[in-house]
Amino acid sequence: MSYTGGLMDEGGPLRAPFARALASGRFPYRLQAPLLAPVLGAALYAARAAGKPLPALPLQRLADAA
Repeated sequence: MSYTGGLMDEGGPLRAPFARALASGRFPYRLQAPLLAPVLGAALYAARAAGKPLPALPLQRLADAA
């Protein structure tokens, strides 16, 4: 699972408790830093919502450049 926002940043008040809750659940999850900046995530979501999702290679290039 990933996150966004200042409350979840390193040292933010919610990050550690949230990570512990995820890890201790019936199906444990691992908290992962976002791969892209929030503005890029929003643009990707808008493209997908418009029926024009980006192919895997451009997505990987964006993630690698971040």
